[in-house]
Amino acid sequence: MIFTITPYPEIALISLLFGLLYLFLGLMVKNRSNVALIIALILSALNVLAAIANVIQSGNFGFLFLHMGILFALLPAQAAIKELKA
Repeated sequence: MIFTITPYPEIALISLLFGLLYLFLGLMVKNRSNVALIIALILSALNVLAAIANVIQSGNFGFLFLHMGILFALLPAQAAIKELKA
């Protein structure tokens, strides 16, 4: 089953708020905001650390690879923004 219903609606609300934050940061990065990209990189790095803790507890590697992929996709963006601003 891909989607499960959580008995904790607070977790769903927090996930929704982080999703909206990432949406806002993505729109700001699209407008070449270096600060928004740095914030997104920091949050993605924290997500990777949380995913590593999850792997240690549960042994499930799926989300770790997902979060690492997002982080590694964001890394070259900073050089691209600097190049576009120049």
